[in-house]
Amino acid sequence: VASLKDAVAAMMSEIRGAGMEKQQLEMKAEHEKQLIGLERKFQRQLMDARRKNEGLIESLRQTYEDEVDGLKNYRSELIGRNKDLEKELERARGEVELLKQRLLSADNERALQRRFIETAQRQSELVVAFLERAPSR
Repeated sequence: VASLKDAVAAMMSEIRGAGMEKQQLEMKAEHEKQLIGLERKFQRQLMDARRKNEGLIESLRQTYEDEVDGLKNYRSELIGRNKDLEKELERARGEVELLKQRLLSADNERALQRRFIETAQRQSELVVAFLERAPSR
């Protein structure tokens, strides 16, 4: 009887152990499913973040390229404007040189006219003096 009781107790213990083992396996399987689900969710989120990041980087790259193109155009305009201003400056320098020459020529002409006037004045004074000394008729 005691051995039968021990055998029943051992079987009950074995059944409980098998039940516990089954329950542990089911819990382990459930945890595995949850882990796989979480990994898939994480992978989806990672891919979404990667796509979003690539979109932002592409947008930034495009903005940068547009800015660079704008700056290149602005630089070209400034270079062109600079060349135009240099040409205008050279033209103005030429005009200044021409005006200096005209001014010098006008000064020389005025000095020549002054000498001519002084000479004519001296000649007229000499003629007047000669006439004053000459016997009256």
